[in-house]
Amino acid sequence: MKKNPSALKISPESKIVFGFVVILALFLLVAFLFYSNTRKFLETNRRVEHTHQVIEELEQTMSILKDAETGQRGRLKKERMLSKR
Repeated sequence: MKKNPSALKISPESKIVFGFVVILALFLLVAFLFYSNTRKFLETNRRVEHTHQVIEELEQTMSILKDAETGQRGRLKKERMLSKR
């Protein structure tokens, strides 16, 4: 059984075009992955910043509550001392 050599031949121009198409497809794939990862990174960064803001506000609230508790304790102690006299 003989193989037809003309059926297996691919022109050099076709090889060049195929090479450019493969390179372009790889470039587009890398660009898409870069874009996708950048968007995910920015969203994650936004969430981290929001978390830090919430933590800071909670720390301020805790500080205010501690100050109020300390002030209340001081008033109660003063009232007890005055009532014992």
